[in-house]
Amino acid sequence: MAGVSAAGTLLGGYGEYRSGMDSAAALDASRPYDIINAANKSQGLKYAADTALAGSQRQALAKAQDKDLLLSKSRALAAASGGGANDTTVINQEALIERQGEFYKALEMFGGLEQSNQLNYESQNALLQGVNTYNAKGVAVSRARSAARMQAAGTLLSSAGAGLYKYRRSLPFGPSDTDVAIAEGYRDAAKVRADYAASALRRRSGRQW
Repeated sequence: MAGVSAAGTLLGGYGEYRSGMDSAAALDASRPYDIINAANKSQGLKYAADTALAGSQRQALAKAQDKDLLLSKSRALAAASGGGANDTTVINQEALIERQGEFYKALEMFGGLEQSNQLNYESQNALLQGVNTYNAKGVAVSRARSAARMQAAGTLLSSAGAGLYKYRRSLPFGPSDTDVAIAEGYRDAAKVRADYAASALRRRSGRQW
């Protein structure tokens, strides 16, 4: 019976250890995907930023072309009506077209630049979040592995202490004070290790990624 009990304890301790290590391995295996996904998201946002800026440049160029077309029409109308290049009305009209054209051109550029800057910021932030998640999971993996080892050790130590105590009690002359102290020491050490392992597992379960 003692052999069966010891075998059961060993299997139980190994099972706890294997379960914890497998969980840690699964978590560790997911870490590269955090970097890959973050890099893909960052690249997509960077492309969108470049596209937004290029689009605003095209729109600004179109506004400049509209301005030049309006100036050309204004000059043609002025010439057809007999107005000269020094005519005050013609000068004021062309100045107004020039100002409005430059304003709309600048407005297109400003809007595109603002959108591009925002997307570039989001691109950098996405990559940073991926790196932070990768590092945080690395810490969690290390803690999970330590917790698995501590949990298994706690199970084995607890069983060893209990077994030693029962064995000494079964002797005709009973356990000595030293035997009791040793058994209690095993038991207390096992409890400390088990409490530490449980605390580590709770911290890992409470972490958000």
